[in-house]
Amino acid sequence: MDPTRILPSPLRPLARSADELLRGSLRMACVAVGSAPPPWRTPAAAWALAQRGPIMGAVFRLRAATHPTRVALVDSQGSLTYTQLNARINRLAHVLHAEGIGGGRLALLLPNCRELIEGFGAAAKLGVSPIPVNTRFHAEEVARLLDKQHVKAVIVDPAFADRVFDFGGTVLVRGDDYESALAPMPDSEPPHSDADAPLVIHTSGTTGHPKGAERKFEATDPSSLVGFCARVPIAPGDTVVVPAPLFHALGFFGTGVALAVGGTQVLMERFDPQDFVSLTAAHGAAGAALVPVMLKRVLDLEPEVFARHDLSRLRYLVVSGSALAPALADRARRVFGPVVRNLYGSTEAGWVSVATDADMQEHPGTVGRPLPGVAVRIADDAGADAGTGKVGEIVVESATLFAGYTEDAAAGSVSAPEHLYEMGDMGRVDADGFLYVADRKDDMVVTGGENVYPAEVERVLEQAPGVADVAVVGVPDEEFGHVLVAFAVSDPAHAHEPTGDGLKAFCREHLANFKVPKAIWLIDALPYTASGKVLRRVLRQEATRRMTASPT
Repeated sequence: MDPTRILPSPLRPLARSADELLRGSLRMACVAVGSAPPPWRTPAAAWALAQRGPIMGAVFRLRAATHPTRVALVDSQGSLTYTQLNARINRLAHVLHAEGIGGGRLALLLPNCRELIEGFGAAAKLGVSPIPVNTRFHAEEVARLLDKQHVKAVIVDPAFADRVFDFGGTVLVRGDDYESALAPMPDSEPPHSDADAPLVIHTSGTTGHPKGAERKFEATDPSSLVGFCARVPIAPGDTVVVPAPLFHALGFFGTGVALAVGGTQVLMERFDPQDFVSLTAAHGAAGAALVPVMLKRVLDLEPEVFARHDLSRLRYLVVSGSALAPALADRARRVFGPVVRNLYGSTEAGWVSVATDADMQEHPGTVGRPLPGVAVRIADDAGADAGTGKVGEIVVESATLFAGYTEDAAAGSVSAPEHLYEMGDMGRVDADGFLYVADRKDDMVVTGGENVYPAEVERVLEQAPGVADVAVVGVPDEEFGHVLVAFAVSDPAHAHEPTGDGLKAFCREHLANFKVPKAIWLIDALPYTASGKVLRRVLRQEATRRMTASPT
């Protein structure tokens, strides 16, 4: 229960802000003190900062000075202390420096592994932009990216090496080739650059070609960090499991937290729900970040799996990347306790808002209140304020927006003087200042003159007996302009498989007639991107084909 509920409505936002400022500041202070170097290592840490070069590179050197024997990361090959990790980063930086990578960019076509983290660190120390590449990209997509981003070197996993076969720059293949290149190099710090080269993360590309978004390694707005610490209980030395791919912004949550608190990151090369539970228990992990489809797969495990593992040290599960259904948040609470945090943001906007478990219980469906230093405005079709409780486009004002796209596509999404970013999402803000995301602006369907957000229909169908997963899209229709259709995945654990007609009848019990899908098809699985978003364009194509073949 929110204690500020006892106050008059106009005072609640102020009381919440004051309470959050106090709690967040105290937690940040605890993290800072707990992650600080012992007194006898202070000179080494100070020297690391004085010679820091790029900020991200300095973090690895600083942690090697402050916590040399602490485990920095765990992956499929074992573990590395901060000293070992920083030494390997330095060796890689010497390799890249000898190859003349300065002024170019480093592409990383790798799963979550030590070589990927080493690539980030080495690039930062050299003032070179690292570009993690989606491991699902085909050879043509990889070639296009390498060309457009002016990449000079690639570190690649053997499983994907054929995708860079024609690349003319330096190629290091993970394994013997990579280790042989590092072996003769010194552990000493490389010649550093003063350039703060941005990280380039490619957006998911659900509606077209992915776009490269530049994000600086510089620190996030301190006020935003205070608010984040008030809502997510990070602590010094935390171990964080990293199941989300590091070519997606969410993957950096675990890496960033571990480095910030001097903790350990446990990297998962491939997400498996049972492995996630096992690793979380075995390493006594405090936190992790998941996309909703990952969380659902974990919760679908048999109860015996959870009974065999001690998850008592888990304090936060940050969920982001797509909408978190209230029913899924409720399931997670029953299994893990009140640990889920619903994070709303994007590669371009960074963190926008965070909902705590208490927020989601008091305000089902919310993504929380905007973080300090972030302002959210709901704009109507004319660009004016939509008003409290009204649905409109979410516009974010923040000092921590991305630096811009590396290509011309969508370059107009940022208004530099005002630091504004149009999220492309439709949403509303209630009287208590809590934000709700209705749907993607492009996904809204106008059927017979009525606006329908597929997410609303999906939330109803998710409650239908026997439904494990569902997505709703709009397809052209001669009579209504567009009609809604749905794809549903049946739950194998349920006694009876649902039918399309049965699901439409269920919708009629909970929705207006114009929101009931014209057709509902059962399929084996929904298509997802690696970052956990439904590929709606693929579903629209399939729906159009099916409607053309049989419109009823």
